Amino acid sequence: MFQTKLYYLLFSYIVVFFLWYNLFVLHLIPFQAIIVIISVLLFLFSVPAFKHFIQHSKITFTGVFFGVLSAVFLYYTIRIGYLLLNQVLFENTMFLEFVTIVRNALTPNWWFIGVILLLSAAEEIFFRGYIQSFLMSKLGTKRGLLLTSTMYGILHIPTQNPILYFAAFITALVWGWIYSITKNIYIPIISHCTWIIMMFMFFPFDITSNHSFV
Repeated sequence: MFQTKLYYLLFSYIVVFFLWYNLFVLHLIPFQAIIVIISVLLFLFSVPAFKHFIQHSKITFTGVFFGVLSAVFLYYTIRIGYLLLNQVLFENTMFLEFVTIVRNALTPNWWFIGVILLLSAAEEIFFRGYIQSFLMSKLGTKRGLLLTSTMYGILHIPTQNPILYFAAFITALVWGWIYSITKNIYIPIISHCTWIIMMFMFFPFDITSNHSFV
């Protein structure tokens, strides 16, 4: 039984990795279409674990507040981290270019905004609700959290963008930690969606100047 579950997890992760590789590198499938495909598959791959993480989850005012607050914390953590890496170690505009591409895709298309938020929810259900729950049950909370965050970060390696990988790993750690202490999948979903809205819609980093906000 354990081997079957492990093989299923690895298979689902490899499929998701290939789709993300297409999103970032191959571009064989249109951007909006691949986002929808990834979202649907993430939900489907997580179905076997739905009962486990849904039964402890509910939307509460405290949960919403905690989710939004953690998103604000993550936004400024990534912002400060970007500024430090960019000014102290090296100049890297790839992260800003990525933010700009996604932002331009979001700006005129409210349907696409909904799809991006759907993807954010699907990622949390798949990585935190399914993968992290499984790994924590077998490896313990700390190792399960670290391994899940590493797996989430690895998805972004094909971008060849170290800052994006750093941002993905840090956000995964925070969302994973939130889920590990609350067992409420809705809180990291709210945090992830709020972070996406802040980063790509309302407060994106400025690629045209030295300032952090547009």
